[in-house]
Amino acid sequence: MVIKIEAGKRTLGKKSDRKDLRKDFKIPGIMYGDGVEGIPIQFDAPDFMKAYKKSINELAIFNIVVDGKEHRCILKDKQIHPVRRDIMHVDFLLLNPGHEVSLSLPIKFVGEAAGEKMGGMVDIIVRNLNISCFPKDIPEDVEVDISPLEIGDSLHIMDLKIPNVKIKDAEDITIVVVHDKSKEEEIEEDTEEVEVVEEEPAE
Repeated sequence: MVIKIEAGKRTLGKKSDRKDLRKDFKIPGIMYGDGVEGIPIQFDAPDFMKAYKKSINELAIFNIVVDGKEHRCILKDKQIHPVRRDIMHVDFLLLNPGHEVSLSLPIKFVGEAAGEKMGGMVDIIVRNLNISCFPKDIPEDVEVDISPLEIGDSLHIMDLKIPNVKIKDAEDITIVVVHDKSKEEEIEEDTEEVEVVEEEPAE
């Protein structure tokens, strides 16, 4: 997903200056990257929040327009107010075409597992992958088709192949498994029926 948003330049100052920005419904931020001096910026809060909500649960590329020039970035960090839960500051990483970037890639699970139709239960364990690649190769997400999975089947990191992308997570990590629901219920029932007998103290 590519999101285009306008931003203005700002001057670095005291902490109170950022408070004044927020009172004026502005969100302060900064863009930085390898060999690039940080560029202080600010957004209109309503415009930024509208764009940010689109990016939730997605890997979004932000095209930030400052003085007519576009800067291709990803949202690297944000500061949240501990009480109000609104965004106080945002950090953007500039994407340099010649440098690899590390980021978190959401997994989209598609289809209905064959095991579900047989009474099984799908247990999703990993929802994001840690990857590195060049900016031109950044995928929006990775789709995992779980429809062939029967009861007892599972998929691991090693089963995922993404062109021109390095997956940094360990290969043996399980990302999804189909459990036998009836056996799990039997185990729960057996656990409930276990009777604890307290030993009487020796005389």
